[in-house]
Amino acid sequence: MIKAARIIGIVFILGSFIPLGIGAYCYKSTSNFLKTAVSTEGTVLEMNERKSSDGSIHYYPVYSFVDVYGTEHKIYCKSGHYPPRYEIGDPISIFYNPQSPEEIKYDSFVSLWMGTLIAGILGFFPFSFGVLVFFVAPIIIRNVSKTTHTEQPASEGYSRRHIASGTGDRDARMWSMFCHLTALSAFIGIPFGNIIGPLVIWLIKRDDFQMVDEHGKESLNFQISMSIYTIVSFFLCFALIGFLLLPVVLLFNLILVVIASVKANSGDTYLYPLTIKFIK
Repeated sequence: MIKAARIIGIVFILGSFIPLGIGAYCYKSTSNFLKTAVSTEGTVLEMNERKSSDGSIHYYPVYSFVDVYGTEHKIYCKSGHYPPRYEIGDPISIFYNPQSPEEIKYDSFVSLWMGTLIAGILGFFPFSFGVLVFFVAPIIIRNVSKTTHTEQPASEGYSRRHIASGTGDRDARMWSMFCHLTALSAFIGIPFGNIIGPLVIWLIKRDDFQMVDEHGKESLNFQISMSIYTIVSFFLCFALIGFLLLPVVLLFNLILVVIASVKANSGDTYLYPLTIKFIK
């Protein structure tokens, strides 16, 4: 099990190098371009209509700008929009290479940095998950293998829920741990896996183990809260501050899930900070 966990961790880490490398290339390419680029303003001359494959009409602006040498350049935009984003006569802020004026980038976050951001996020998730599996999974596996299973017989009149509520019950600790660990499925690209994973475990095992009921609610409340914080941080990227908040939120989530998993495996309760109590 430990060897398999480390192999899986290495696979995810190596796989993350592809999007991270693409992100690094995009960042360096844009940074080098901006070092020599000249900022100017173009003017929309006309709007070309083109019909797409689904029958809808998109509008492609044609604009012109004058470079530092006084030469006017006419640019045919390759991306269209519906409804049209510009009208004839509207200004367009751009950067262009003075040595090669046809090489341009729009003065906007999407044009300059969106590719870097997307590649970075796609690389961050599998890399973080790989590091977690490689270093933390062996520790959890060792702890689980060392625990002793002590359970009273059902004939003594105790319900299974009461039997499993004690901290000495291995099954209760194991499923409680899974309530937290399954949240990491989002780091391998499963949409809303951080909520779906704990929700499935909680719904299946909450009636069998009181400990699972408690840890499941705590995990779900935290992951729903973190999803909200992540979405807000993503949109704040357009105000630049999100570039700082987004990795902090993701790393914060990752670290606390590991801590909560270890606590659950030890039979202890754990209360996540900064959690909105959606499920009482």
